[in-house]
Amino acid sequence: MNLIKAFVAGIVVPSILLPFMMLGALAFGKPQVLTLVFLHFIPLVWGIWNVLYIAFFKRLFPGDANTRLQVAGGVLGLLVAIYAIFHLELPSLLGFSGWFYYVPLIAAPIVYAIVWRYLVKPLNTLLDLQN
Repeated sequence: MNLIKAFVAGIVVPSILLPFMMLGALAFGKPQVLTLVFLHFIPLVWGIWNVLYIAFFKRLFPGDANTRLQVAGGVLGLLVAIYAIFHLELPSLLGFSGWFYYVPLIAAPIVYAIVWRYLVKPLNTLLDLQN
């Protein structure tokens, strides 16, 4: 039952934020972003990652609960950024070039670490999951 709770806690944040980000892409004239299938699977990836965190990573990662969640979020952010840049070539779809092309490799892990610490941790606590 805890793994189902972990999955639900993981999918909540991206399920709420992703539609607004996609509306932003439409507003800025980049509708081709909506055709990327991977973006529609991000909530599932977050849910599975939170299950993996609860089942395995919390014992593997060092530090207290806050540090472990930030590391888990940062690693997920790095993996998503690597996939988005090198496989999907998302920055070129958005019209970025030069050094802006690789900014997500730095920005995504930082943003994901913050989101996991301040949004996913309270959801895990709310669902009585041990962080």
